[in-house]
Amino acid sequence: MDARGGPLTEPAHAGPPPARRTALRGGYLVQNPRLWWYLRTTDALLGLAADRRTLPPSTPPMRRVLLAIGGHIGDAILATGSLDLLRALAPDAEIGVVLPSWSRAVFSDDPRVARIHIVDHWRVNRAPVGMAARTARYAETARQAIREIREQAYDVAVDLYPFYPNMAGVLWRAGVARRFGFASGGRGPLFTDALSWPSDERHMAARQATLIRLAAGAPAESDATPISAVPAPPAEARARTAALLAERGVAGSYVVLHAGSGLRKKEWSGEAWRALAARLAERGVRIVLTGAGDAERLQADRIAAGIPRCVTLVGQLDWQGLCAVVSGASAVVSGDTSVAHLAAARGTSRVVIFSGINSTHEWHPVGGRGAQLMLQHPVPCAPCYRRDGCAAMTCVNGVTVDDVVAALDTLLDGGRRDGPPPSLSRVDSVP
Repeated sequence: MDARGGPLTEPAHAGPPPARRTALRGGYLVQNPRLWWYLRTTDALLGLAADRRTLPPSTPPMRRVLLAIGGHIGDAILATGSLDLLRALAPDAEIGVVLPSWSRAVFSDDPRVARIHIVDHWRVNRAPVGMAARTARYAETARQAIREIREQAYDVAVDLYPFYPNMAGVLWRAGVARRFGFASGGRGPLFTDALSWPSDERHMAARQATLIRLAAGAPAESDATPISAVPAPPAEARARTAALLAERGVAGSYVVLHAGSGLRKKEWSGEAWRALAARLAERGVRIVLTGAGDAERLQADRIAAGIPRCVTLVGQLDWQGLCAVVSGASAVVSGDTSVAHLAAARGTSRVVIFSGINSTHEWHPVGGRGAQLMLQHPVPCAPCYRRDGCAAMTCVNGVTVDDVVAALDTLLDGGRRDGPPPSLSRVDSVP
């Protein structure tokens, strides 16, 4: 298998393979028809005013480069792989990032990043506040970021986020001379160089690398997929986390179970997580539950209730603490969420229970170390690209506790076992 988490094994089909679904709808990565019409209409109007854009210089300087990173924490962790690529292509460039406040911690201690700017778009803000408060927050942070970006006089900006909402408007209003991004998120006319979303199945990080190469004037195509890399937590954070684990009776090796997700439909059932914890406890495995928020705390309490060797740290860890817990684990079991990407970025072995909402080819975690197995029950509709999935979600709920235990045995036994049973449609392993 590819050390970058390469090609996934596809299930065999009787007869010709079915036509593969695509996340694209008329050039945009949206499924909502009203949003599609909005983006199409807006882009048509912006296209009429194309002559108002800042014209790019003939030879783009790379003294100061700004990476725009939208979405959530998992998107930010994936984007860390782009930093090393950018440093290789422009070794003397000073790098800034503009991203939402909830992802800031991913880059706060990264020596590759000179400065951070914040924009909290209302549409992806998950704070428990009303629309008016989220809209006001967006307006305030956008104004501040535009002012900061203009003052820093970045030569080039690369928007890595291919979905709506991207940062095209912020970059344009800040006057960055050259602005690269994906047209698939809308606002394409506000980029000086807008790349159409490719129809291949390359990983998200590989597609982002194409954009960075174009911005640097390098050959666009490469077989390499950038590897996620998050700096190790500082010694103080590691010591604080070790003390917290010791207080809870966790000494020596342990396995992290992370049951929550930003999208409820992508989650494995609470009953399955509790059964998995019970099975592992019976085998003498120490278990640490992680997560954030009241809903995940209540779920973790239900999972851990009455199970020995099982402790919950949900809501008790900051970003550095979570990095320390994940870095010190023997393995991590999670759904398709940020903790899976964090485990890959820190080189911790992981089992990822992947729903069929997104493509595993495009979104699997990529890390340079550790081992990885991704589990998904075979269904003909995956990937469906439907944000709300379906009622049954057989793709994820069909994964059994036996499947996960077998995958963990494979990881913890150094890959000497046969791995998960063939009933799982996609299994990706990284040596």
